[in-house]
Amino acid sequence: MGDTNIIARLYAWPPHNRLAEEAIKRSGFAVSPLHESSIAPPFGRTEGLVTPINPSAGITLDQSLNPHIRISFNHVPKTSHGLVFGCGKQCDVVLPDERSISAHHFSITFDEQYRLIVRDLNSTAGTEVIFGKDVGHISAKFPRRNFQWLVEGSCRMPSSKVVIRVGLKLSFYLVPETQSMPQTEYKMKVDNFRQGSGTAQALFASINTRLQCQPQPVVGAIASKQDPIYQEMVIGKGAFGRAKYMWNVSTGEEMVLKEPINESTISPAWLQRWKEEAYTMRKLHHENILKLLHDEFWPRPQLFLEYCPGGPLTGIAHELSAVEILQVLQQSLAGLQYAHKIGIAHRDLKLDNILVASRSPLKIKLADFGIAKSDAQLQSVCGTPPFMALDIWAMEYPDKARYYTKLVDIWALGVVIYHLLFGVPVGYGPELCVKIVRDLRTYLQTNRGTIAEFLAKYMLRLQEVDRSSAAACYRGAMALPTPNDEIRGSTKASADCNSTAEDTLSETNLLDWLQGSTRPGTRKRAAGDARTSECRSQPRKRNISTKQRDDNSSGCGGSTSKLCSISDEEWNLTQLPTEQSTVTQTDLSGLFW
Repeated sequence: MGDTNIIARLYAWPPHNRLAEEAIKRSGFAVSPLHESSIAPPFGRTEGLVTPINPSAGITLDQSLNPHIRISFNHVPKTSHGLVFGCGKQCDVVLPDERSISAHHFSITFDEQYRLIVRDLNSTAGTEVIFGKDVGHISAKFPRRNFQWLVEGSCRMPSSKVVIRVGLKLSFYLVPETQSMPQTEYKMKVDNFRQGSGTAQALFASINTRLQCQPQPVVGAIASKQDPIYQEMVIGKGAFGRAKYMWNVSTGEEMVLKEPINESTISPAWLQRWKEEAYTMRKLHHENILKLLHDEFWPRPQLFLEYCPGGPLTGIAHELSAVEILQVLQQSLAGLQYAHKIGIAHRDLKLDNILVASRSPLKIKLADFGIAKSDAQLQSVCGTPPFMALDIWAMEYPDKARYYTKLVDIWALGVVIYHLLFGVPVGYGPELCVKIVRDLRTYLQTNRGTIAEFLAKYMLRLQEVDRSSAAACYRGAMALPTPNDEIRGSTKASADCNSTAEDTLSETNLLDWLQGSTRPGTRKRAAGDARTSECRSQPRKRNISTKQRDDNSSGCGGSTSKLCSISDEEWNLTQLPTEQSTVTQTDLSGLFW
């Protein structure tokens, strides 16, 4: 077992760099595993190089056999500024007297959150820390003064390679050690390291004075506290936009940048859509809705969003228990009822747009309000087809008086939960909507399920007037008992939920409703409801034509070119087998009507 007190190792970069190796050999922390020769006396600003360098051939950095500085909890720095590097004689590690190296140039220490950092001590020429793939490009000039870098990276972008560049000729390769000691012991040792031995009061005072002054920067140095530095990585990409993970190297802050892929294709209309999305998200402040941190529109649209480390719900869909699926339902409804309350319809709820902020405890956030809109006037055919409600598909039929409401979100969320319970529903368009309702009803005739019954009663209803509001669904979901649903894979669910021959009925009723006829027994819209047209902003995935009235459908699992049939009885799916009902263990009727 290795020495748990080792914090990091510092090597010359590139390997056998003359200045860096000489500085390492002359420090009091030098380790030379293969060569036990005596360490040369230290040098400072008034001293030059004394001992010639004779690097041994065949020794690689990966073998950890080159001379290096071992930074350890066993060797406490002289001051609370950490292990100080510079050409001043009192520094912990004395660097050669070069024009671009300050008396107290940089230090390696810990921040208040016990994270290993490199900090520039307001040096004249600045310090640069280079991560990962950029290590080979040490000629780039981005030094910072009075700046700090978290050298171990983030969970998503751990730093396997870190180079510290001091001036033009001197660079070090830093290799942090993985700590395996108990957290309490680790924090105690870090506190002791940060406190320092207090044996160099003059050095401490000199560094404090330097940190408070503002020396004139040289060419190439950048005022560090003005502009943050981010490590970036593309984590998602679509036809027109992309999402970048961004990690602040100084604070550790994580965020996601959403921006267009090609700036040259940003038309005024597209720019307006970006602005509308930002405007919508600025109004949303809820723990279960992804937060917009800030936005910029020059020279291109950029939305900086909260980062959820768990990624989309799709990634953990297969491992969720019934209790966790209920939590997804409850939290999604919490965010949805808030959005609906302030008049915003999401219109694109799906597994990919529900993000996991934490796994244990499970916490989710609704994301991607790119096609969200005020719920007053909705007519666009938009969304993701498997999650689109029948009322959205109805917009394929030319009827200027028709519109849909924010209750399409209730359907979409119901399909999300259906997916988590039974797997991916197979089909497309209006017939998929009918298939989901029919299969769920068929399943509940022979099975029990707290969540499944809730979906069938209040959310997965073909007609929007039969769906409950987000607020009512939220109250009902929060009142549900511990769920007894059996989580089924898509294959088994498909077999158990297969439609029977008795379900194959005339499709005329569905077509009549799609074309505007009012079905018997359904509630009508209030006479004062607004019905104005809206441009259809999304291309149609499929056109449902009246020619299909002559087609015959033999069930929901057949060709997607035919509409599934549905009877008058199936339009009213409120009757569930009460002897199997678990929802009735808690009286929810007063919560909905």
